[in-house]
Amino acid sequence: MKKLVIISAFIGFSTIGFAQQTTTSKSNSCTAINISISNTTYSYSASFDKKHTPLVRQFLVKEYGKPTQNGKYAYWVLENDFKIRLKDGKLRMECDTWREDSALGQKIKQLEKSVEDIIHGKRK
Repeated sequence: MKKLVIISAFIGFSTIGFAQQTTTSKSNSCTAINISISNTTYSYSASFDKKHTPLVRQFLVKEYGKPTQNGKYAYWVLENDFKIRLKDGKLRMECDTWREDSALGQKIKQLEKSVEDIIHGKRK
C-alpha cells in the first residue's frame, strides 16, 4: 500500500512538470494585465480605463488593418491563429501556436509593450 501511494505521488508530480504554464499578472488602480503562456498557447488580457480604447484601437488598425466588428467587439484574426479582440476597456490576444523564439512570438511581445505604453499614457 505504501508503495502504491509513493508511486501515485511520483506520477502526479511528474505530470505537473510536463504541463508547464507561466502566468504573469500586473495591475494598478486603473489597469489589470494577465499573461498566460504554456508550451504551445499564449493568452493576454488587459482591463484598462475606457478612455484609452480609441488609442488602442487606432494603434491596432494602423498595425493590422480594419477589424471585423461583432456587436461591441472589434476583432482581428491574423497569421498562425493569432487573434485580437477589443471592446471598451478590455483587450484579449490569443495564439494557439505559440513559440516565443519565433518571429510571431517576437511580434507579439512588441505588441504587448506598445499596448501597455498606450494604456499607461506613455504613448499616443
